[in-house]
Amino acid sequence: MAFLQSAANRVRRPRRWAVAILSVMILGALNGARSYISMISSVSETDIQAQAYGPIMDWFREHTEPDQVIYANDEISNLIPVYTSANVFFSGNAGLSLISDREMIRRFAYNHYFSSFTSEMIEAYERSIFGFRYVALAGKLRQQNVLRRAFGVAPITFEAFPKEAMAEAVRQAKEIQASDIRSMWREYHIDYILWDTEANPEWGFRDHSSLILVYQDERFIIYKIL
Repeated sequence: MAFLQSAANRVRRPRRWAVAILSVMILGALNGARSYISMISSVSETDIQAQAYGPIMDWFREHTEPDQVIYANDEISNLIPVYTSANVFFSGNAGLSLISDREMIRRFAYNHYFSSFTSEMIEAYERSIFGFRYVALAGKLRQQNVLRRAFGVAPITFEAFPKEAMAEAVRQAKEIQASDIRSMWREYHIDYILWDTEANPEWGFRDHSSLILVYQDERFIIYKIL
């Protein structure tokens, strides 16, 4: 009898573990579902602000051909390919694909042509230019240092965002800023410029004779490039 009881206990134990693991999985799934429902049912301030882009997205859908290229600020450039069949000149998400640092810096600089390029600005836009390369490397080195300290080994000294990379990005951006922006329009076959005068009052496109005004409201101006 003792042998049978012991065997029965060994059978029950895995069952109890299986029930416990299944319960944790179910609770995790329910918690994830609740978080997702909460996320999609709530309206953020960003969502409200994005409604202002509706009329210009409608305009581009009606007046542009597939794959025409639009020059716009970062925020709107991330939305244009989602809501229209047009392409954009620059998006920070391009850093997730196969593109060189030089080309990313070049496009970033042209897309921020009227800005002041400083180390602080480049650092703020690090992920838009370099993707997650330096972020991932810094995270890896931090984890290594945790282990090194645990075993009494001196930690590795590193810069989360190397100053050399930052300085080179500033240098290249200023060099591009000194060039004529119209050369970029031709080189990259830009078809339209979308100017958000509220978000980017510093942009100065009004005096360019090669631009035709095709849309204007209280906030947005769209130019077609000749």
